[in-house]
This record gives sequence, structure tokens and C-alpha cells, in this order.
Amino acid sequence: MTPAADLRTAAVLAALMSLLTACGGEAPPSADYIHWCQREFRIAEAMVRDAQSAIDEERPWISVEEYRLKFGEPPADGVFYMMSETGAPVALQAKTPEHLVELEASTQRVSLQLWTMEKKLRPDVGRSLDFSSDALEDHDREAQYRTRLIESGKTAEDLLPKLEECFEKLPAVNGGCDDACR
Repeated sequence: MTPAADLRTAAVLAALMSLLTACGGEAPPSADYIHWCQREFRIAEAMVRDAQSAIDEERPWISVEEYRLKFGEPPADGVFYMMSETGAPVALQAKTPEHLVELEASTQRVSLQLWTMEKKLRPDVGRSLDFSSDALEDHDREAQYRTRLIESGKTAEDLLPKLEECFEKLPAVNGGCDDACR
């Protein structure tokens, strides 16, 4: 973290500490824990974007209904051929493959969960404009970590339990005593 970010985090933590003390609650999470939660959130968001890109790339170009309207009944196996610009036949799926249906359902569930957690876990917007060597190193570490997660077969859905725990521990950004003392 940059010194400015550390000062902002310290100020936020001091305000939260006084709020929690007034409510009779526990001390707020450490700045390192907040930073870790935000990093996990960014990685989950990136994994959702990656999954959505993969879905978009493999999604059928034409639905069975569109095929019927334009060309008649599609073949029983759901694969039909159209001529490419070069005149070569191109196989097109008329039905979304099962693995994409499952991936899309998972991606939608995770997106909805991330959306509900966004207010508490979204990192500072100014961070995306930070091109200091520390910020760039953080970005590289996050990319490497995300790659390791993907290579080990993990998905954004696997990060949800940790993010839900973060969501419960972190007080609301705009909240008052009620939010901080849940």
C-alpha cells in the first residue's frame, strides 16, 4: 500500500474504532485484513470476467429457433454447417453446450453475490489510477495468484465463503451504529 492509502486506511479505522466503541462492539479488522478482503474481491471479479468472456466466445452464433426460421429443421445432433467467407463449411452449435450452461449459472450466482458485497469490499477507486511501483507489484501478484487459482481448478465461486466472511466482519461504508454493530 502507498503511504497515502495507509493514512486513509488509518483514518477510516480510527473512525470505525470510535463508532464500534460507542456501540460496545469489537475492534474493527486490521488494515491488512481489509486489504486482503479487497484483493480477494478484485480477484473474484476478474475471474467472473474471464468466465463470462469464455462463455461469450463459445456461445452459439445462432439459436435453434433462429435456425428454424431461416433454414428449416436443424440436424438432430444440434450441429449444422454454414459456409464461411472462404466457402469452407463451418460447424456451428445450435444448442448451448452443457458445460457452458453450468458455467453461466455459476457466474451469474457469483456476480449477484459480488454485487451485494460491493459496497463494503470494493477497493478504493483511486487505487486503479495508482501507477506506483507498489501498486504495479500488487497487480502482478494478484494476476499470478489468480492464474494459480485457475490452474488448480478453482473458480470465483470457490472464493465466495472467504468473501462472505469478510463481508460479515467489515462494517458498512456508509453505515452508522446499526451497520457497525451487526
